[in-house]
Amino acid sequence: MKRTIGIFLMGLLLVGCEGNGTISGEMSGKYESTTTHSYTEKVNGKTVKETNSKTTSSGGFENDFNVVIGNGDTTLAQNEIPVLNPKISCTKQLSLEDVEVLKTKVSQAHLDKNRVLTAKILINDWCLTSNQVRDVLALFTMDKYRLEFAKFAYGHVTDRINYGRVKDAFSFDATKQLLDNYINTL
Repeated sequence: MKRTIGIFLMGLLLVGCEGNGTISGEMSGKYESTTTHSYTEKVNGKTVKETNSKTTSSGGFENDFNVVIGNGDTTLAQNEIPVLNPKISCTKQLSLEDVEVLKTKVSQAHLDKNRVLTAKILINDWCLTSNQVRDVLALFTMDKYRLEFAKFAYGHVTDRINYGRVKDAFSFDATKQLLDNYINTL
C-alpha cells in the first residue's frame, strides 16, 4: 500500500496589541490524500488476478479567532457601523475609478472580517456589476467572508442575471451551493 499526502496550509496572524488588546487571526487551508492499494490473488503460487485501486480524498477548512489580552477590545461598537442596506434598487453606479478605490481600501484592511465590513460600508449606497463584485471577492482569503459579501452585494448589482459568475471567486463547491440557495430563497 502506498500513501501520498499533499497538504496546502495557509495561516495568518496579525497582532494589534500594546499591553492590553486583541490578537486576531485567520487560517484557511486545503488538503488532499491519495492512497494506492494493490491486491494480488495467487493460486498454487501462480498469480491469477491483480487488482489496483486508488482512493483520493480532499477537503478544506476556514477559521478565524480573537484573543483578548487584558481588558482591551478593538471591535467596532454597534453605533459606529452605519445602517447597511442589503437590498436596494440600483440607480447610482460606481465608476471604474471608484471601483479601484474600493478595492484599494478593502485590501488595506488586515483581516477578512474587516475587509467585508469595509466593502459593505463602501458599497452601501452604490451599485456594481457582477464582474466588479467578483473582483472584490478576490480580495478575501476565506470563502466564509466571500459568501457574506456576495450575499450582501446581490442587492447592489445592476445585472443580477449574470450573478452566477461571482461563484468563480469561491474556493469550495459547497460555498457556491450556499450562494445559489440564498439567491433562490429571495
